[in-house]
Amino acid sequence: MIMSTSLVILEVQNVAHLDKKLKDIAYEEGNAFNALSFDSPSNTSGELHWSNSFKYGKMNMVSFFREENFFYLFTSAVENKKVLSNVLARLLNHEVELKTLKTPLNSKLNKDLYIPEVEKIEINKHFGISAWLNLKGWKSSVKVYTNGLITYKMTNDLSVIKEVIAIAKTLIKECEPNIES
Repeated sequence: MIMSTSLVILEVQNVAHLDKKLKDIAYEEGNAFNALSFDSPSNTSGELHWSNSFKYGKMNMVSFFREENFFYLFTSAVENKKVLSNVLARLLNHEVELKTLKTPLNSKLNKDLYIPEVEKIEINKHFGISAWLNLKGWKSSVKVYTNGLITYKMTNDLSVIKEVIAIAKTLIKECEPNIES
């Protein structure tokens, strides 16, 4: 079960047939430890683990799920992208390009954008987009920040999380730089 208030959407750019190449991996490098473990036969969900000192340091863990070439990391730290990139590079034996889905600074949305579950949208040129959602009675503001962080009200309902992701991806896709402001 995932209990979540934030996530980062990462797209793997340079790996074809990713789903056929994914498997569990755990390794040490010097004192550091890294691992990617899947908890489903289709490798669509799991955990990313790392520690800078395997024997004495704290173990960091981020849950994720995956759809095709998209990894959804349930974290508030966008820099965890580096850890996933390093672990995937080790697993695949080549550098992996991960793109963080995010809004541009000083942006605007397509004027024709309509998302039935969105009650209101505001844009802050520095922080990103705030949208107020009503997903079958589950109400929350969703913020899509310019650094790629997405935040929302705590939930463990995976169907709600998937809808939040779909709406966030639409907002990002329909967002463009506003060079007139």
